[in-house]
Amino acid sequence: MILSKRVLTVFLICIMLPVITQARGRGLQIEKKIQNRFSAYIDELYTNCELEGKLSKDAFQFAMIGYFNLKNKNLLKNSDILSIVDFSLPSTKKRFFVLDLKKETLLYNSLVAHGRNTGYTYARRFSNVPESKKSSLGFTVTGETYYGKHGLSLRLRGTEKGFNSNALQRYIVVHGAEYVSEEFIDRFGRLGRSWGCPALPEEISDRVIRNIEDGTCFFSYFQDEEYLNSSEVLDLSTALAEFRDIFQEKNDLGRIFSSKAEDVYPQFTLIPKQQHYF
Repeated sequence: MILSKRVLTVFLICIMLPVITQARGRGLQIEKKIQNRFSAYIDELYTNCELEGKLSKDAFQFAMIGYFNLKNKNLLKNSDILSIVDFSLPSTKKRFFVLDLKKETLLYNSLVAHGRNTGYTYARRFSNVPESKKSSLGFTVTGETYYGKHGLSLRLRGTEKGFNSNALQRYIVVHGAEYVSEEFIDRFGRLGRSWGCPALPEEISDRVIRNIEDGTCFFSYFQDEEYLNSSEVLDLSTALAEFRDIFQEKNDLGRIFSSKAEDVYPQFTLIPKQQHYF
């Protein structure tokens, strides 16, 4: 008996459908476990770096997503160091953080200034426009150093069009400034402001710059819905793929495939962009 092409096609689909469904289910199960492992990794790193009560968990989660995406694009010459500015905090708080991800330690936690037109005590307005005197949001990569009117300074290269791509053109750099100090806060009730640069206390700026220069990740965070929902660097799926590849190389994903992985690692709280605004 000769089967028609249509009957044969239906016959093959009926045979293969359970296999395809099983494979797809297995793939989703593995993906979920990788997502859970990513969540556990972030939680462990947050705890080990003693960030509780200092840096918001939201800022740290977004920083790690972007960090893995920059690694995926081979934009980081030195992937051991991560710098975060949490602009959701007032300027009177120590809202600048430098982390050694390899050693899982907090290297620096200090004051940092925002732009003159970004706000008074609190940062509220951000820009990528030259001469705006506003801070920029998002992920930049540290570049080379030079000596300017503020002494040793560090260039930042923007990675996000529309948010910080004009960083070099705007001369947005890390530098020390006398208006970034506890004494200034005591006198004026707030920190001094820059022309958009993340200015640091003079007594530590040189050491910080030497630690973070030449190709490290630098993230400026604020709970800005437009940025969080449109940033391509905050794509969770590509970050998870990079995380999986890195840890597979280190043979550190063994527990992901255990039968009790869902019990070991709680469900990850972040969801893909367009829906991940907290």
